[in-house]
Amino acid sequence: MNDRLLSMLGICKRAGQLIAGFDPVKKSVQCGRALLVLTASDLSDRTKKEIAYLTRETEIPCLEMARTLDEFEFALGRRAGVYCVEQEGFAKKLAALVQEEAARHPVCENEEEPNL
Repeated sequence: MNDRLLSMLGICKRAGQLIAGFDPVKKSVQCGRALLVLTASDLSDRTKKEIAYLTRETEIPCLEMARTLDEFEFALGRRAGVYCVEQEGFAKKLAALVQEEAARHPVCENEEEPNL
């Protein structure tokens, strides 16, 4: 795997520090154990809103990754669109990787389609 972000998630999973799925992540957030929440880019709008509400209320960083549910399933062996990390070192590294990637590949939602 040549994807640093998915590779780090795999390491986090093997270390037993990655929580996957809406309900387990919600529980971790509500109990105050989650330090970082990560979501897939193609997560449903309803789930995005619920996670955003939970993380806003608890002031836990929630970052959307430029990865789909299928990419997560392929890399991690489980189809889930919401993940959280409860270990500080992994949370800092993953947040840095997500932000580094976003800085390298900014998304411009207001770009017009080229005229062909």
